[in-house]
Amino acid sequence: MSFTKTTLRLVAVLALLSFGAWSFWRYQQAQKQLRLLNDPQAQSELVAKERQELLAKVGQLMVLPEGEEPLILDIQDAEVMAKAQPFFQNTVDGDKVLIYVEAGKSIIYSPSRNIIVNTGALLVSGGALPLDIENPLQIEIRQGGASDERIEALQAQLLQIAGVEILEITKAANQNYQGPIVVALVEDEARLEQARIFAANLGVPLTEDLPTAEATSEAEVLVIAGK
Repeated sequence: MSFTKTTLRLVAVLALLSFGAWSFWRYQQAQKQLRLLNDPQAQSELVAKERQELLAKVGQLMVLPEGEEPLILDIQDAEVMAKAQPFFQNTVDGDKVLIYVEAGKSIIYSPSRNIIVNTGALLVSGGALPLDIENPLQIEIRQGGASDERIEALQAQLLQIAGVEILEITKAANQNYQGPIVVALVEDEARLEQARIFAANLGVPLTEDLPTAEATSEAEVLVIAGK
């Protein structure tokens, strides 16, 4: 009888210890999540890490375009998208779309199935990709050789894109730029992703290299309108 009671007490103590360890682990995880939510840099690092892990998985299945960071979008309503465009046939919710603007290539990857669902030409046109309308992307337009009429047309075009706020229109230091140049002036990965969407909607490659002659800006994205 005494042996049975001792055994039961031992089991109870072990159970309490196990529950305590599990509770402490849950507490640590909760604290980690709270720190992440309150630390923009940690959030940015997590987004960047997840992005690289995704690209590594896709890169094991096919050769990806080099020298360009893709725009990555989630498929949230696969059935509707498949009806809208055949390109999205056989997708499921949670699949990822990788869009390489410069290479003109789109890739649909399914993390849940670890397969390439489809590849094809770039699908971006007419501002079709959504921006964060609750936190508009701040844009500065600089006239770098474009006519006043072209600047007015560009301004009107950008105002049609939901999720964009034009801070100012200024003169560029160089008036001999060729074509439009879109420069991201942000380092935060989430905002950089917004800049990629913006550039993709314009059909212009995004660069993070500010031209040497140009001063930096308070805006998140600089659009230089050239000749």
